[in-house]
Order: sequence, then structure tokens, then C-alpha cells
Amino acid sequence: MERLAEERWGVLLGAGDCLQAGRCSQVVGEMLADPLVMRFASFVQCQNVKNLENNFPNVWNTLSLFVNGSFSDYQSDSSIYEQLNEKQLRKLKELTLIDMCSKGSILHYQSAMESLEISNIRELEDLLIHLVSLKFIKVVLNQKEQYASVTRCSGREFSPEDIPFMLNKLVLLNERCKEWTGHIDEQLQEIKRSTDKETARNEQFKTELANLSTKPVSKNK
Repeated sequence: MERLAEERWGVLLGAGDCLQAGRCSQVVGEMLADPLVMRFASFVQCQNVKNLENNFPNVWNTLSLFVNGSFSDYQSDSSIYEQLNEKQLRKLKELTLIDMCSKGSILHYQSAMESLEISNIRELEDLLIHLVSLKFIKVVLNQKEQYASVTRCSGREFSPEDIPFMLNKLVLLNERCKEWTGHIDEQLQEIKRSTDKETARNEQFKTELANLSTKPVSKNK
């Protein structure tokens, strides 16, 4: 469904009636409210959309915000963006949640609620559940301890500013793999040593048993 929705909006934005920047900006606003569309980088490449940068800079900034921005970006300087309606704000919060989930295995409710200006746990979990239904994330919710365990996150479009973070994660993963490999090697060596000792004991037992069987039995007179 998500792919079909993205294709439909792609066709609309590339259509002739979107050559007029005013019409294109209207379509972009409607697309940003569509709950099934969560990726936007491909739309930015459309020539009709590129024309918005000069004619409707606030619309262009808003689309860029949904590509790789966050809710806090919008809150920090909302004057450079279009005023978002309720559906658009919800989606921006969901996109921000995807970013949060991609940066750790534990999402603490309190931290997420503060960042997204959400007042209750139910609202936060509704956002998470919607992202699960779209297969962007896979989480285990823990209301009692107020956190979500992130077991999978597909991520969204990333910006150049995300590259150092991604590289750092890869470096850490490489170091952990080396550490795990070292532990496995140590365990294998210990198993080999134990096996060699056991084999030596068995061989010694066999030798002693063979010696006993060949030793002449003395007869008492």
C-alpha cells in the first residue's frame, strides 16, 4: 500500500498541471498529510518540485524537513516552514521517532515524550504501533517500565550530517565482532585443551588395561 501511495503521488507531482508552482505546492501539502507516505527523497528530484525552492521556499523547506528533519527542527524555527496541520504534525513526529529508534535498542518514553511534546503514553504508543504496522520498526512495549525495546528499525532517508553517526556505529559493531571472535577463539581453544586431555587419559587407560591383560598371572604354591 505504501509503495502504491508513493507511486500515485509521484505521478501527480510529475503531471502537467503541477507545472504551476502554486498547484505543485498544494499537492505537496496534501502528500505530506498522507499517512501511507513516509519517504520523500524521490519527490525532491521531480523538476516540478525543484521549482518550489525559488517560488515557494517555505514549501520547499517543509518538504526537506520531512526528508531528513525532525520535530525539534520545526519547533526551533517554524517561520521558515509551512504551518503544519494535525496530520502533518503526527507524521513528522513519527519520522522523528524512526530516527530515535535507529539510534539505540531502548526508547525511553519520558525522553521521547519530551522531544515530541506528547503529554501521555497512549499517544506515544499509538505512534509506535502505526510505525510497526508500516513495518518501519519492530518494538516490544513495556508500559510498566515505560520504555520500548527496539528489535528492528529500517530507518528513513538520511542527511550528510548522519554519516559520522552511521560510521561510528559500524566501527563499534566491528570492534564488538572482533571481541566476540576473540571470546569464541578462547572457548574453542579451551575445548580443544579439554578434549586433548581427555583423549590422553583415555589412551593412558587403554595402555594400562592392555598391560594388565598381557601381564602373566603368578600362581601360589
